Amino acid sequence: RELSGGQQQRVALARSVVFDPGLLLLDEPFGALDRKLREQMQLEVKRLQRRLGLTALFVTHDQEEALVLSDRIAVMSEGRIEQLGTPEDIYAHPVNWFVADFVGESNLFRGRLAADEAGHPFVLMGSTRIKVPLSSFAMGSEVGVLVRPERPRLVADGQRADNVVRGRIAEVIYVGESVKYRLRIDATHELLVRWPFRVRGGTLAAGDDVTVGWNVSDMHLVAVP
Repeated sequence: RELSGGQQQRVALARSVVFDPGLLLLDEPFGALDRKLREQMQLEVKRLQRRLGLTALFVTHDQEEALVLSDRIAVMSEGRIEQLGTPEDIYAHPVNWFVADFVGESNLFRGRLAADEAGHPFVLMGSTRIKVPLSSFAMGSEVGVLVRPERPRLVADGQRADNVVRGRIAEVIYVGESVKYRLRIDATHELLVRWPFRVRGGTLAAGDDVTVGWNVSDMHLVAVP
């Protein structure tokens, strides 16, 4: 009882690995720890697992923790595995709307797939044509369009991007090393972006008009539920 939460977890981990198990099961072991200690324990478990060559099955509801710790992730919903893959695949190429929405922060909107005069696929965000990557979806089908918040960037005069939209900052959320901005694009569409704190030398303010852009390679299409 005199040990801290982190010390108790280290003792429990030592008791688990001392007999050289073939499989180590960890069921949300760090849920009661504060953020800094939880991050320290995550890295400690990862180093220990690799040094001892252990196979570890780690259960967590913390998506960031899953991305940090895993070689492979199984995203589950209602007892079914929705996607099994590497952290990079799960984050960048989710197989459906649920995974895209569940893992990490995301901008997801629905659109109907069409082709422009040159045959390039696009969907409409309000009155703006958004160019999207080639996919197996048929023209005319409804799709989900995923753009992660770190992908859009500020676009100054003369700079180019595959997709450029204007918006007004509706909310500013300071999170330390970065700032999240919620942009109002039109009456029905918003865009969440996340940029380093020192963008343009400081924090933008609510009410500022900004122009942002991103490329086709920054996007991913998923089936809509």
